[in-house]
Amino acid sequence: MKNTNIFVYGTLRRKGGNHNILSGATFLGNAITQSKYAMHSSSSIPFVSEQQPVSAIVGEVYSVDENTFQLLDRLEHCIPSTSDSSGFASRSWYIRKEVSVSMEDGQEVIQAWMYINEQETHYAIVRSGDFFNRSVEESNKHWYFAYGSNMMLSRMFERKAFFTQRIKAYLPKHQLVFNKAAKGSSDEGYANIVQAEQQTTLGILYEIDDHGLRELDKREGVATQHYKRITMAVESEIGMVEAQVYIAHPSKIGTGLRPSAQYIGYLHGGVEFYGQALRESIDLAVRLSDAGCVGKLIDGSEIPFLENEQLDDHAKHALDVRVNGKKAKAFYYLGGWSERLVLCFEKGDAEYFSTIGLSINEENHYEFGTKYFIFPAPGILEIPDLKLVISRGLG
Repeated sequence: MKNTNIFVYGTLRRKGGNHNILSGATFLGNAITQSKYAMHSSSSIPFVSEQQPVSAIVGEVYSVDENTFQLLDRLEHCIPSTSDSSGFASRSWYIRKEVSVSMEDGQEVIQAWMYINEQETHYAIVRSGDFFNRSVEESNKHWYFAYGSNMMLSRMFERKAFFTQRIKAYLPKHQLVFNKAAKGSSDEGYANIVQAEQQTTLGILYEIDDHGLRELDKREGVATQHYKRITMAVESEIGMVEAQVYIAHPSKIGTGLRPSAQYIGYLHGGVEFYGQALRESIDLAVRLSDAGCVGKLIDGSEIPFLENEQLDDHAKHALDVRVNGKKAKAFYYLGGWSERLVLCFEKGDAEYFSTIGLSINEENHYEFGTKYFIFPAPGILEIPDLKLVISRGLG
């Protein structure tokens, strides 16, 4: 009867306590999964989950006969069931899934069965994906809300802030800004949050232990008063939780600061997990930072209302502004039965605004007009699904 390939990553490996079950199997070689998973580990047993793409899983491949295959299913409490579309009974501890693994020489990719457990994800994650190359410390658990560079997965591992869960979350009534002075720089800004009634800060919620929290305290400079850690109510996919949040110490807040491209890259590292909404939120904050350097942010109340007789000479009466850092003229007027906002762009910038979603009337002074707009906060102009940064122009 045909043998079956099985990929093992824990106690069934040659160093593991259950390896004797594979004593009659054929060892095909060391291997690593092509896809990424999360390996959670207690002190003695690993559990691989599909919930988070953290790392490839390191293990060994064996060719086993039918009797050994059934014995492995019993060991893992993996019970076949015809009543469940997944092929396994609801009382199963593990499920079994066929995955692609790369053999040690890197020349061959084969299919092999791997046991997956989605019930034991409360244990700490093994960054390496190798059960025999792990460092796990059991302690109290804390929720930590990251809105800055720690949204990048590798940053959390570099900082030894190992976590058990990673969840999409947001902080209501707060806005992402870059007004925290970077260490050793006079003009670079790091992420911070400030209260803003109609704004929301997107981020990632991590479940970390005491050790991870201590490591973050060191990295965020709590003792040296760079950031301070406070408890805040954060909304997430699992509901509202009380989370630890780092905010800039008042003595380290500056003006005219801008984040570096490298630093923004760290924040963008969370987009793969969170989705495009996070990138848009980050980029809006960057534009706000840029606008803060070139002019005063406005809330819309400063834009003049032009009467019909002023429209032909609107360049004289409109307000000089910058939209996403580019020069424009802005004014309101009554068109039809509704008040409209009009932005007149310089000819060379019209193409840019067309690419981000504004339909520019090129025959009418390269202008864009809309009756659907709000100013939810100073510096932010919202047009249905588009947010622009608007500030007073400097000519």
